[in-house]
Amino acid sequence: MRASRQQRQSLVIIWLLFLPIFLFGIFLLGLSAKIIISHLQALSWQPVNAVLIARYSEQDSQKVNRASRQGGKFSYVWQDRRYESTQLSFSLMYSHSSGGAIDDWDDRLSAKIGSVGQQFSARVNPNHPGDAVAMPDVRWVEVAIYLGFGLMLLWVGYLFLFGMQRKQNQAPAFSWRTVGIMGAIGLPLLVLTPLLWRDQHGVWAVLATVPTLLALHGVVHGLHLRRATK
Repeated sequence: MRASRQQRQSLVIIWLLFLPIFLFGIFLLGLSAKIIISHLQALSWQPVNAVLIARYSEQDSQKVNRASRQGGKFSYVWQDRRYESTQLSFSLMYSHSSGGAIDDWDDRLSAKIGSVGQQFSARVNPNHPGDAVAMPDVRWVEVAIYLGFGLMLLWVGYLFLFGMQRKQNQAPAFSWRTVGIMGAIGLPLLVLTPLLWRDQHGVWAVLATVPTLLALHGVVHGLHLRRATK
């Protein structure tokens, strides 16, 4: 009775500790998915001439690492009506921290929008003309960070929440669940492969196909095992 009670208490502690980790991993994966989906949607938006009317630096609200990002406001005319937007890109990350910039994203964005009064080409959603973006490109460093940490936290959370509950002597040599998890991870990464290749990230494009290839190998291996046991 006491052992069973201790097991329940240990299980509660594990869930309290690792469920937030598991959920935060899902949240990070959701951020990366949001960026990719927004980029794909913007590919069908219409180009429009825009004028930069304000330019400023957005400070991180935490103000711990003094991080900031390029901010601004631009105007454009669509179907004889003037609109304004502050969405320069789909990036959510702040850069230029005390440790230096992690990539050249702000420099590229700055070169794109130019100075106040300068014209540049933006993209506008024809179905909702109030939605526009100055540079719809993917910031791959940001997506890689969200995906990397998201998958790591998701795996750690899954391992402690579900994997540790199974007895080691009952663990099967082959698991369709593992194959399914690998496939669930691989399919979203497979969508990124042509985008990475388009943006000249060939090595990452090849690496993005690895989970799907492993999942396919697992399916073939599992089918062979099933045939052998019949």
